Amino acid sequence: MQRKVAIVSGLAIFATAFIAYVFADRIGFYAHDWHEIETVMKSDGLSYVLNCSQIDGVYYGCLRLARKVFVLLEYAMFGVNPAGYHIVHVLIHALNAILLARILWRITRRARIALIAGLFFVSFPVISEAVLWISAEDNLMTLIYLLAVSFWLTYLQSKSRRHYWLTMGAFALSVLTKELALTLPLTLFLLDWFLSKRIELNVALVKRYVWFFALSFIFALVISFFLPKSNLALIYGNSLGIHNLENAIRYLQLLVLPWNLDIPYRDMWATLIALILIIGAARQWGALTAFLVIAAIANFLPVVGFQTYMFNPRYLYLSGAAMAVALALLIEKGAQIFNQRGLGALFASSVTVAVLVVNVNGVWEHSLWLADISRAQRTPFRDISQQHPSFPPDTYLYFINPPTSVPQLSAMFFVKYRDNVKVDGTDNVRPAGLREQSIAYVYYFDEQKRTREQRVDARSIIVNSPTPPIDFSIPIQLSGYEIASATLTRGETVVLLLYWKATAPIEKDYTVFAHLVNAPGETVAGSDNQPRGGKKPTSSWQVGETIVDWVIIPITPEIPRGKDYRLEIGWYYLPTLERAVVLDAEGNPIADKVFIAPIEIRDDP
Repeated sequence: MQRKVAIVSGLAIFATAFIAYVFADRIGFYAHDWHEIETVMKSDGLSYVLNCSQIDGVYYGCLRLARKVFVLLEYAMFGVNPAGYHIVHVLIHALNAILLARILWRITRRARIALIAGLFFVSFPVISEAVLWISAEDNLMTLIYLLAVSFWLTYLQSKSRRHYWLTMGAFALSVLTKELALTLPLTLFLLDWFLSKRIELNVALVKRYVWFFALSFIFALVISFFLPKSNLALIYGNSLGIHNLENAIRYLQLLVLPWNLDIPYRDMWATLIALILIIGAARQWGALTAFLVIAAIANFLPVVGFQTYMFNPRYLYLSGAAMAVALALLIEKGAQIFNQRGLGALFASSVTVAVLVVNVNGVWEHSLWLADISRAQRTPFRDISQQHPSFPPDTYLYFINPPTSVPQLSAMFFVKYRDNVKVDGTDNVRPAGLREQSIAYVYYFDEQKRTREQRVDARSIIVNSPTPPIDFSIPIQLSGYEIASATLTRGETVVLLLYWKATAPIEKDYTVFAHLVNAPGETVAGSDNQPRGGKKPTSSWQVGETIVDWVIIPITPEIPRGKDYRLEIGWYYLPTLERAVVLDAEGNPIADKVFIAPIEIRDDP
């Protein structure tokens, strides 16, 4: 009978997982997934696993070896087809829920509690991004983590040395998947305390845990050595401060209300529900409730030091298992109360189904939301790849203010075009070098976010007065510029890149102007804006920092053809309209603008 119940429960959890994540394949590759695939494609298997400089720098490459081996296996099976990766991640998520149910059944001997906990964990929307995002390591780490807990349960019951070392091996493997698994020895100790009801400090206890804490110490030393050298230290900014408390509160709220509900008085409701869960479950399962609370907090505590902009509910993936168990215990308590009227089973099934409906709907919503974001990130790549089924070797694509990060775009184009295409953009603080490759295109985006293409004319010959570097009367220097093409037809666009540098601190926000002027000196088109589309005001510049700015000037049909147009570029202070003056090498004022000429406008082809 128990075997049949276990099989039916497992099938129910599997079915719920694939129903909840039915829209996962619509996401495709998302965010960092592209960079991961690009890195695998550029490496052979062994170099990908062992190269410490890949992905996010030394820290990621040297420590998460098990996870990299898993990615390599996925790539060997699925290549660049994201559907296979998503199926595997949903499968792992379902296995985690089944393992959780199995462990809970071994502890409580209550099949209903185990089933409900598994169903809730597999469908919690708040942790769904850990499943939907292919690059996330949380679900794989949790699979190994829960296997270690299962092995440890067997060891505590049988004192089997084989299961002791299986637990140790799973611990090492889980940390090599993601370092958050360092909390495992604490979880094992708490489980030991819960099952034995008391812990006495003696030689046997020290021998039992000495290897775990020794291994934890070694891993902690390695992490502390590599972390400051990695990009992660700069991006995540793990530190002490008031943000630790803010993050902890937000994570606790999501654990108690794991549905991303936008409701009034959320803090009050979260506190009330937490009290109900703790008091309700503790009345019958006091020790287990204490174990769950401590384990849940311990498993998200390592990430509360991240800066608030790196807050992400997926870090609650492992802690979400404790919440699923707590809800299952509370429902079981309610079922026992209703059992007095013969309605226990009806109560438990009704509440469980209601929660599952909310859960699954939440996962669907988050899946479709991520699919929309992923689709938007692919828009530039989709538009360009449709227009260019292939590119010749030594082609350069340069993106101005793209809606998708340049590293993601670079990975997308590598997956399709391999080494034929080099990708860069204004995300990177360096000159574009538009004429360093055989063929180059500049891409910008209009107000409707549509991709616009301008081919670089390698034959364009222009002069400017004066010659960069050019100093202004304000502490700004024009260190250089690049123009995509100086010969244009109506309907095309003047695309100009400007490289600025602050020579001293700048107190005011200045406006840069770029005007297209005809021979008589009349402005026929132009652009007046703060640098980088208003996102980098001059008062925020650091001394010596290179600012890659851009000017986009459409050539409308009303502009007459001619060979004697020029661009006039300069600065002014908007409140007074006072222009900055161009200085010569001796610091004498010579003009209030820089000239770039000639610009030729031709008839429509």
